[in-house]
Order: sequence, then structure tokens, then C-alpha cells
Amino acid sequence: MKLFKKALLATAIFGAMGAQAADVTDAVTKTSKQGIAASVALEASSVRVIVREQLEAGDIVYLEFGDGVDISGLTLDDTAATTPLVIDTSITIKYGSGTYTLSTNTAESDLANNILALEVNTGDPVTLDSSFEIELTDIALVDSAKADKATVTYSAKSGLTGNAKDTTGDNVGAFYVLADQYAVSVSTKLDGVIVRNGQATLKSGGTELTNATNDEELDDTLVLKVTDNQNLLSPVATAANTIELTVNGNFEDYSADLLANGEAFLLDTATTPLALTSAAAGTNSIEKVSDSEILVTLYADSFTGNTFGDFQLVLSDNSTDDTFAASTFTADAEIEFGGTAAFDALVDADAGQWKVDATLIKVPYFPVGYDQLDTSVHFSNENSADVNVIMTAFDDESGTEYEAVDMGDLAGEQVTKFSQGKIKEALGIAADDSVKLSVTFNIDATGGTVKAYAYSRDKAEGSRHSLAVHSGE
Repeated sequence: MKLFKKALLATAIFGAMGAQAADVTDAVTKTSKQGIAASVALEASSVRVIVREQLEAGDIVYLEFGDGVDISGLTLDDTAATTPLVIDTSITIKYGSGTYTLSTNTAESDLANNILALEVNTGDPVTLDSSFEIELTDIALVDSAKADKATVTYSAKSGLTGNAKDTTGDNVGAFYVLADQYAVSVSTKLDGVIVRNGQATLKSGGTELTNATNDEELDDTLVLKVTDNQNLLSPVATAANTIELTVNGNFEDYSADLLANGEAFLLDTATTPLALTSAAAGTNSIEKVSDSEILVTLYADSFTGNTFGDFQLVLSDNSTDDTFAASTFTADAEIEFGGTAAFDALVDADAGQWKVDATLIKVPYFPVGYDQLDTSVHFSNENSADVNVIMTAFDDESGTEYEAVDMGDLAGEQVTKFSQGKIKEALGIAADDSVKLSVTFNIDATGGTVKAYAYSRDKAEGSRHSLAVHSGE
């Protein structure tokens, strides 16, 4: 019977309240997602109500709290307060600079159903577009497991007529809105241009930096910005423990020990190098995980104030054995902050590219030396000037890499043929040997002014078939 009466009371209240009212913002200050994951206690949080119709003395405001809040144990005294109105030390209504006053209204409230009623007191009205904040001061009212359901729904009615008032706007606000405390972004991308002849140095895209492992070589830098927003509610108070940065790209020609050969280093400012090891637990480290991945692990205590800031990963041409490969780069960053799992702060972000100062034409499948086949590559040079060609090749079956060879020039505004015999001879392949090659032509031209066409001809049948050709800069 009591439940039935409560249901009738709630129905009567909402009949007067109307369907929509005012504009209620979500949390004035957001809560740290990582703090919650690390079991940091919730803090007092508030939402802001902006009224869209003037409320006058005697008008009633209803605040219905969501399932994440329990106000059933509140004690109401219906006493008017200037600023702010503190309700049983648990809920605070903040007027700011407003000159109106509010009080609780026990008769209109239904605490068992999470409904708190406020009355506009005699004096100044709550004028159009005025605002007040509703703060959950006592966190004991909030079920932390249901923090996402800690909401409030606003409505109002006239004290004179009982009709709904202030019925336009978004009348629901959430006290706890989660936001990432940590953020990582790429502020400067890799943008090196590789010198085509030898592909061992950068033509541009970097700067000359002097440090412990690199002596004024031309380097390219990837700058990452790491932020820790301690202004959120319930933040992880201590600095994040570690950050793991993964850079993905083509590092095939980089040596396994990047540090020993001076191919990579880190700076926490424009000039200060970070101490690194090749890979050791508990220390800043950098390692080539695979031909397509470099992994950097950093510890907060190596940064000023134990807090990560901007840092640079510098890739160098310091090693005499290295060549640079044209590549696009992406970056991922994972932050360990003491929670149940690490936080993916950056995923597959564009980290720039390296490109050769040339046109690269690749024929991924080019068989040479087979009795039944005659293969060739034909180049159309649309430039008026001659352009040089450097060729490299790879044997798919044996894994043999052939040294780069200068194939001479392509005459301007003409078509030039490279026969399989010319290619075999240039690479030093014996006349009687048959090899399935992948061939790359490095051409001193840009803008798509040189095109290539590759063919294989069946000697017995006389038929000719096109071979796949990939071209780019």
C-alpha cells in the first residue's frame, strides 16, 4: 500500500513538472578516466542549471536524481538561505552572484523516489537566463559503481496555477563525465627528403644537432607532446610511471643497436639528450623491435618534475652502413599510470614520411634468364633533358640483395628499353643463370615525368604480357 501511495505521489508531481525544462549542463569539471581506473575516490561534482523562463516567489523546482545517487536519507528543514543553500551538508545549491534565494520544500519533495523540491522565496525572482549550480557535496550519496548514472533532471511549476514552467531546453545533466587525463600528440612530423644517390643521407627535413652520440649530422625529428591534466576531478595524483612510444615505418636498413651506431637518440628539450640504454628494465631505452618498428620506453623520473613533457625522437644518418628507405610513419603511445591496464594515449597517428628526391619505379616481379621468356622494361622520359637511372634489385628466392648500379641516362623525350640481358649484366648475374627479381629504378626526375612499362614475351607463342609496375616519389 505504501509503495502504491508513493507511485501516486510521484505521478502527481511529474504531471505538474512537464516534460522538459531549462538547460542543465553536464559536470562543470570533468573526472579523470584514468583516476577512476586507478580507484581514486570520487570528488564533489556539480552541474549548472540555466533557467529559460523567469521563476517567481512560490514557484517550485523539482530535481530528480538518477540511479547513481541516493538522497533518501536527507533531512530537510525548508529554511531559506542566501548563498549558498546547503542541504543536510550533502547537497549545495550555489547562486553565484544571483540575488534570489531558494529553500527546500518538504511537502513537494519525494526523497524515497529521489525527488528533491526547491521553492523560490519571497524577494527577487530567478530571472530569464539566470543560473545556479547543484553540487553533490557528500560523495557518500553517490554509488561509485554507477557514477555514469549520477544525473539530475530539472523541471518547474508555477506556485500560483500549478502549471508547468520553464519547459524548453535540455533538462538532464550528468555529475560525472569522464575525460582522459593524459594525452599524447604529434606536434612535429618526420619530413626527411632522401638524397637519391646512395640514399644514405637526408637532403632536407632535419637539423644539425650536436650531442653525445651524433656529431652534427643531418637529423630528422619527431616531436611528441605529452600532457597530464591534473585539473580534472579525481586525477591520478602521481606522475605516470612510463610511456612506451612505438614508431612504425621502414627501418630495414637500420642496425639492431640504434644507440651504438648513433642512429637514434632522444631529447627532452631542443638541446638536452636523455640517457638511454639499448634495452634494460627500469631505464629509458630504445630498441629496433623489427624492420618496421622502433620502441622507446621512458620513465617519468628522467623528466623535470617527474612529469612527461615534450620530447623528440631523433633519427640520424650517423651510421656509415645505413641507407634511408622511403617510408610513411605512424606512432602509438601507451601510458602506464598505475591503473588496471595501460592507457592507449595515441593510436596509429600520422608521424610523417620520408621520400626520395627522385621518382621510384618498382617492378616487383621481373624474371630474367629463362629460356622461354624474354623480359624488358621500357621508359618514357617526357622531360626535355636526360635523366639518370640507378637500379637496385632483390632475388625473391635466395634473398640476395644486389648493389645499386648506375644504368646511365634516359634520353629526353624518348623511350629507352632495358632488356633482361642489360639488367643481368649490370647486376653481375651470370649469363646462364635464371633469377626471379624484384627491381627498383631510382630516377633523377619528379612530378611523374618518367613512366615505365614492363613486359614478358613467350618466345614459343610470341604472346606478350604486361608485368606489374609501381611508381611514386
